[in-house]
Amino acid sequence: MAIEMFKRGSVEMLALLILNEDDAHGYRIVQEIKDRSDGRLIIKEGSLYPILYKLSDEGYIISQEDISETKLGRKRIRVIYSITPKGREHLIQLKEEYDIVHDSIRCIFERSKSL
Repeated sequence: MAIEMFKRGSVEMLALLILNEDDAHGYRIVQEIKDRSDGRLIIKEGSLYPILYKLSDEGYIISQEDISETKLGRKRIRVIYSITPKGREHLIQLKEEYDIVHDSIRCIFERSKSL
């Protein structure tokens, strides 16, 4: 697997991981990534939504509108995303690929004489 593919797939993998635990809207996914990484990974919502649309197009997640009422009586519409069985399989594959890349990089560093 090429490194570029891994970098592109890392946000995809993290979004699927969060959705594997619970349904969520985009903002919550962004916040979970930020919180769970102790603020080290910050994904902009504008960067996340194209990934969510792609995951939806590929059948890895589904979405539905959640309509609620605000304190001021206005309607608030949020899109809630859920992982599909196909998405769980894809998440497992992404995790396996991540483990291979991570272990390979670790081995290279351990064998390096320059650091």
